Amino acid sequence: LLDGLATSRNVVVLLPQVGEFDSYEFCEQLTAVADDLKAAGLGLRVVGVGDADAGKRFEAFVGLPEGGLRVDPSATVHRELGL
Repeated sequence: LLDGLATSRNVVVLLPQVGEFDSYEFCEQLTAVADDLKAAGLGLRVVGVGDADAGKRFEAFVGLPEGGLRVDPSATVHRELGL
C-alpha cells in the first residue's frame, strides 16, 4: 500500500470506506493542501477500504493526485492497527 512513494517523508492517511461522506470531506481538505505538501517535500498516500473501481472513481471525484489513493478491499490494514 505504500509502494511508489516518491519521497522518504510522507503523510499517510487511513480512511474508512472510500466514497463515504467523511472520507470525501477529509480528502477535499487534502487536495487543497496537496501542492503545499509537495513543496515541503512530503508525499501523500491515502488508504481506504474499497475495491479498485471505487478507488479510481473516488480519486478522480475528489481530485487526489493520481496514484495517491490505495484501496484495501479486505480492510487488512485497519484490522491490523485495531481501527
